Amino acid sequence: VWHTHAGMGHHMHCFLGPLHPTHLSTSTPPTSPTSPTSPNSPTVSPAHTHPTPADATLDLDAMRVAAAHLLGTHDFAGFQSKGGRQTTIRTLHRCEVSQSAEAQVRITLEAEGFLYNMARIIAGTLLQVGCGHATPDLVPRVLASRSRQDAGPTLPADGLCL
Repeated sequence: VWHTHAGMGHHMHCFLGPLHPTHLSTSTPPTSPTSPTSPNSPTVSPAHTHPTPADATLDLDAMRVAAAHLLGTHDFAGFQSKGGRQTTIRTLHRCEVSQSAEAQVRITLEAEGFLYNMARIIAGTLLQVGCGHATPDLVPRVLASRSRQDAGPTLPADGLCL
């Protein structure tokens, strides 16, 4: 379900709990003994899916620099996991990286529309930058190449709030 603000387009929050940099090598979360898709199962939070050592930190400043490259109207073809849209041009009005008192990283995206998995791929790309696996100039490279292979991983949906 999309939460829409009148005149402001779609508004989406991605909450990233403590994440371990080694989990960036896969686009699927580690298996859990409890399936989050079962109606009687609890929802698996990112904090449980991605344990983090106490010394692991994210470079939020680098993530913010990378996020700034996404603002405006661009062809976001490299930030979608599946084609089929008539156009991949979208306008991103807001892309903010913040941190809560509980050390959760929040990525807030606001656009007139999103491509399939666009928010999760943007979050994965920003996370790569935050962990030092890429520099902020990765974002303009993905925008220029329009290639999904150049972008970061698709993060699991369990941290996504629409």
